[in-house]
Amino acid sequence: MSLSRLALRIATVQALRGRTFAGEMVRDSEIGPIDESVEGAEVPFIVVYTDESNADTDVPNEETSLFGRCTSIDLTIEMAVTSRMKGGWGIPSTDAGFEITVDAIERQIRTALSDPDSAWAEFWRLLVREKKSDKSSRGASDRKGVRFAGRQIVLTVDVTPEPTPGAPLRNIWLKFVDLLSADDQLKTQKDLFVALATGGATDWSEFKRLRSALGLSQSMAGALRLGPLPTIAPDAPNFAADVKTDVDDQVSVPEGYVPLGAQ
Repeated sequence: MSLSRLALRIATVQALRGRTFAGEMVRDSEIGPIDESVEGAEVPFIVVYTDESNADTDVPNEETSLFGRCTSIDLTIEMAVTSRMKGGWGIPSTDAGFEITVDAIERQIRTALSDPDSAWAEFWRLLVREKKSDKSSRGASDRKGVRFAGRQIVLTVDVTPEPTPGAPLRNIWLKFVDLLSADDQLKTQKDLFVALATGGATDWSEFKRLRSALGLSQSMAGALRLGPLPTIAPDAPNFAADVKTDVDDQVSVPEGYVPLGAQ
């Protein structure tokens, strides 16, 4: 679940930067209440969090797996504007103007994540397999004489299963690594992500990888016959033996019978 959360946050932040009234002020997981964060801000800003997440426990044959399951994640996107902020988008700095601004930013967020020409938005849509719920809540305050209006979007989404250790990255996760590599600020995280995703190994045998993916002990894997077939040494003895009985078998042969090949 942790790599899915990481990828979802990064993809959301990258897809939103430069696409809303907040400009480049799109932050990843800022700690602290939003009404404290807005005090010194002069432009609207957006903060992206991943909160509660749950893995599907009803997948057949994966009851013990710690990887590879579809994960449900609460993706939280908060936005805010204050009376200190400098305009520039044609909306007055009034209470009504603040509400118009946050409504406009929410629309811009949804548009940015749906942009067919954005590589990060495309990855976001590949990662998010299903949107299970969509909630938008209003927030407002007057702190130390600074009025602000905010809004919080919570999208509960199902994401693509995470990669399992012991194998090279493929498909969507290889695309994520390529996007990290192409970004000057994120490329330093590429090697860390690959190491976490593969467990530091890419050449495990299929049986070892399967054991890890399904979370099986060695004894359980053996009981399920999940392992390589035993090899037989070339000089193994031949255990063929003659079988004798204590009773002389008598076989009656029909008159005129000729054994096959004796004609």
